[in-house]
Amino acid sequence: MLKIAVCDDDEASLSMIKHILIAYSKKTNTRMLIHTFERGEDLLLANQQKRYNIHILDIMMPGMDGISLAKALRHAGDEDFLIFLTSSDEYTKDAYQVDAIHYLMKPVNADKLCSIIDRIKGYIQNIHEESILVHTKQGIQSLSIDQIVYIEHINHVIYFHRLDGSIITSLTSTLTLSEVWDMLGSNPNFFQPHRAYIVNMNHIQSLTKKELLLKNDQIIPIPCRRYATVRDQYTNYMML
Repeated sequence: MLKIAVCDDDEASLSMIKHILIAYSKKTNTRMLIHTFERGEDLLLANQQKRYNIHILDIMMPGMDGISLAKALRHAGDEDFLIFLTSSDEYTKDAYQVDAIHYLMKPVNADKLCSIIDRIKGYIQNIHEESILVHTKQGIQSLSIDQIVYIEHINHVIYFHRLDGSIITSLTSTLTLSEVWDMLGSNPNFFQPHRAYIVNMNHIQSLTKKELLLKNDQIIPIPCRRYATVRDQYTNYMML
């Protein structure tokens, strides 16, 4: 998930950028958490708890300006992505001294901002991409964890359902969901709403008391006694 903080003392500019990001999120099916701030000091305080991975900062703000804010973020150990906004190019040198990934002139061009977010998303996926090895009839296959929509256990066989619609079938009948869970490690995207399924919460479309509807239109049943736990786990995940 992309956690994005936007800081600009101009309310209209904040609203426009948030609108661009929401449209991008819907178009590309990218999960985003977007928080807006009108003061650098407020963003700096919030970042201590939330740890945003993208900061979009206006350079010219009263009080703590964008450059000072970026330096404070870097001083606090934040190594994530900085994008600067400004109506003047005189601060370009200062912007790159804090390793900004880009410098955008205002008013912000939506296509340019979306292109930058695309590039950052690719960087983040490459950094955090994890994979597991699955024994199949075709041999050992490396399976990207992010591409797993859900995992199903039927008649002692494990089926890995992927984002592209393909299904990877385990070779051994001795592989259990518990062992698959161990293979996934501490990845926070996954949970087990039913004894026969492990689901990637990043691919959930909706939740009812009886079932999960995934983005590939697959329905995962939820036992009545498990609903409250499933609801709480998914709610906590969405609030990360």
